[in-house]
Amino acid sequence: MARCTWALSSEDILDQLSSQQQECPKIWLFALMRALKPDDFIRFSVTLWAIWGARRKALYEGIFKSPQATHGFINSYIADFQIIVPNVEASGRGIVQHPVWIAPPGGYAKLDVDAAVGSRSRFGAVAAICRDQEGGFLGASAFIFKHVKDPTTLEALAMREGLDLAADLHISRVHAATDCKGVASEIGRRSSAAFGAVIREIEMQVSSFISCNVVYQSRSSNFDAHNLAKHALTLSVGRHIWLGQREGIPFVPVNIVTT
Repeated sequence: MARCTWALSSEDILDQLSSQQQECPKIWLFALMRALKPDDFIRFSVTLWAIWGARRKALYEGIFKSPQATHGFINSYIADFQIIVPNVEASGRGIVQHPVWIAPPGGYAKLDVDAAVGSRSRFGAVAAICRDQEGGFLGASAFIFKHVKDPTTLEALAMREGLDLAADLHISRVHAATDCKGVASEIGRRSSAAFGAVIREIEMQVSSFISCNVVYQSRSSNFDAHNLAKHALTLSVGRHIWLGQREGIPFVPVNIVTT
């Protein structure tokens, strides 16, 4: 049933399904998100969901739907979705914010950091991605901690990891961005927070650069590091680093501006 339903999709979706071969489901999904046009990716996502729903109906309720019926539901759902979205945007209360990478000041490298917690809270992961002023990939790193699950502590550890990455890349001028206001506001204030020891380490790292800015930026501009932090939860405990090469993380673009 699934194959017949996919056969009713567009040729672009079918071409990408046949060409994208990844063992990790997350990497496969990220690769398809990059490869497909937005409308095709929406159809791809709804098709996945519809096939999953049809399979559960068949297994647990004995209700069998034909591929044509499933395809009809997909078309109907997408049509309803396209009617709703413009109305939400027009209301002014639900304006969609598209991810936009923010370039650093002139002469600086940009560092984006983020953290993620596993679904069972047994592991925490932090990630950092460093890019030049034009958005070109310079390097990335991730660190997976066992039994560290406090989100703000992990965000502080993400900043520490990011500054370590900048040092590994021999960068002297760094513009480091976090989407955690709690971390950005504690730096330089003799922090007494629970993660204060990490903040003091960050302050020492900051002083080792010729120039280093630590700023707060919204999640919508931090999607690059966020995706890597989520992926890092699938990796082994410890540090992972990619200097100049993206082997194993193809969802991270070579250039985030031109992609």
